[in-house]
Amino acid sequence: MAIPQINVAGDKEGQFISRTFVNVLGTEYKIRIKTDDEEPYFKLGIADGYCSGLEKEITILNCFRYARIKDESSTYKAERMKDALRHEIVHAFLYESGLDTDSHQEKEAWARNEEMVDWIAKQGHKIHMAWETVGCLPMIMSPDNWLDFNASQTSSLTEET
Repeated sequence: MAIPQINVAGDKEGQFISRTFVNVLGTEYKIRIKTDDEEPYFKLGIADGYCSGLEKEITILNCFRYARIKDESSTYKAERMKDALRHEIVHAFLYESGLDTDSHQEKEAWARNEEMVDWIAKQGHKIHMAWETVGCLPMIMSPDNWLDFNASQTSSLTEET
């Protein structure tokens, strides 16, 4: 099955992101790319994207058609869009997990704090690499392989002690 591509005018490779939807804790979020003419919010120049947990949509600015950065390189524009998409996906995870509303504060709740969301979006891949390096990524288990995995982990732990 072919993965639908979002193609952005000006993206020399013809591909920007690999999917038009993202699975967030079992909920599909549609990914939309809009120009500042299509989305008045982007004309304000205060954000490159937003996440609507109610509508299950992530919308990011099409940087390839954004006049304010028209002189920047294609690489810069693509990376800026990827940064925005990572950031908005973190918002979606916080929303779907309930942390977005369960932070027990109307203003500056930690799960809505843009600085916190940015940090997770920028450092997430480094955390993943560290977990992978030391072998502590969670395994996807089925009932068939759980016993084998459990036995092998237990025996290797006891052999070293």
